[in-house]
Amino acid sequence: VKDATVYGNHYVGGVVAYAYGSVKNNVVDGVTVTGVSVNEDLDGDKVGGVVGFHPGDAKEEVSGNQVLSATVVAKRDAGAVVGAANASNVTENHVEKATVGSAEAEISNAGVIVGRVLGGALNPKANTYNHETITVNGQEVKPAVVEFKAEAASEEVLPVEGGKYVINVTANVP
Repeated sequence: VKDATVYGNHYVGGVVAYAYGSVKNNVVDGVTVTGVSVNEDLDGDKVGGVVGFHPGDAKEEVSGNQVLSATVVAKRDAGAVVGAANASNVTENHVEKATVGSAEAEISNAGVIVGRVLGGALNPKANTYNHETITVNGQEVKPAVVEFKAEAASEEVLPVEGGKYVINVTANVP
């Protein structure tokens, strides 16, 4: 998908809004995906550069996708790859350049790979991004431990070869 603008109020994605199956090997470039809030309850959420929402089981995955350039804006649950997902099903994706959220109003559950983690953990060697071209809620993402606004998870960024970084998401279990 190249140079596209996608609007919706709930489950919005650059390639697919709500994925029941696997979403693999897509490339998005110059895409703007916006979740518009029409009411106070469920709107303006689950917005991703590739997939809005992926509830998938162990056999279904979001993998091999590339986000070359994307802007993802939502009320909550926004990610450069997936708005909300079971993180263990999100593998081998790469984000080159993305702006997630807004510099004006910080949103909850915004992330580089997955906005809202519904469970599981990202494989620490599976997803990469170029940290110099990523912003979340107006802040440049740097290699560090980043905590989500949600109580569900945190991201740990680890360096790998070639100047890229991987993200490990772990759920906080009470």
